[in-house]
Amino acid sequence: MQNILEICEGSDPIGYNPGDTILSEGEKAGVLFVLIEGKVDVVKGNHVLNTLSEPGSIFGEISMLLDVPHMATVKVVKASKFYKISITDPMFDSSELSMQLAMVLASRLNKITKYLVDMKDRSAESEEQFGMVCEALEKYIYQDK
Repeated sequence: MQNILEICEGSDPIGYNPGDTILSEGEKAGVLFVLIEGKVDVVKGNHVLNTLSEPGSIFGEISMLLDVPHMATVKVVKASKFYKISITDPMFDSSELSMQLAMVLASRLNKITKYLVDMKDRSAESEEQFGMVCEALEKYIYQDK
C-alpha cells in the first residue's frame, strides 16, 4: 500500500512561512493538508494541542469530510511545505487516499478510546469527578451523527 506522500506525488506543493495560519478555528476551508516537511502547531484557544512535524501528517480532514468548521487553528512554526487536497480534487477519488484517511481516523479514535478507558480506570475511586466527562466522551465517540 502506498503511503499518503506517495499518493500525493505529482501535485504541486504549497509553502508557508513561520507565523502563517493555515487553518482557522471556526472557519471552513473545505480542504485537508498533508505535511511534506516543516512543523506546525495545532492550537485551540490559547492551548497548543499538538505539534506536527512528521512527513505525511494530515490535518483539516474532519472539517472537509463532515463539512463543519475547523475545531482548531493550525499555525506554521517552521517553514513548511504541504499538499493541499479538496473534496473536488480528482486525487480524492483514489481508494488509496481513502484508505490512508480511514487509517488516520481509526488511529485517532483508537487513541481517544484508550484515553477514555484510562480515565475510567483512574476515576474508579472518584466516579463523581470524572463520571460526567467519561459519559460525555462515550456519547460523542459512539454516536453516528
